[in-house]
Amino acid sequence: MHEESLRNWKGKNMYGQYLRDMPDTTDVVGTLEWLRKADLKVQTEALLCAAKEQAIRNNSVKHHIDKTAESFLCRLCSEKAENVDHVVSECKNLALKKYKRKHDNVAKAVHWKLCEKYGLEQSEKFFWG
Repeated sequence: MHEESLRNWKGKNMYGQYLRDMPDTTDVVGTLEWLRKADLKVQTEALLCAAKEQAIRNNSVKHHIDKTAESFLCRLCSEKAENVDHVVSECKNLALKKYKRKHDNVAKAVHWKLCEKYGLEQSEKFFWG
């Protein structure tokens, strides 16, 4: 059953790219172990897999594959191709807001845990900003 699922996945034009790009020596089962253990909703797993395979309908895909978008550039910064990598880690406009908030939330969590560990004053509940 596992081998058949793997074959079907590799055979799909959009959804098999990640596996097709792996070298033949890659331990596919081990590589995808995080997905099995994550206990994700089906929709969340599908979104993560689509992102990993660059199969999310962004401007780059809409422009180059679907031929439905005039531009392949990022909707937020208009400087680089709008693809998964750009949105997740490169877009200046996201970095100014969302990435900073994520960074600040991690710093808050570390601070809260350190206060807890060393018996310093802290709020009863941790809140994400």
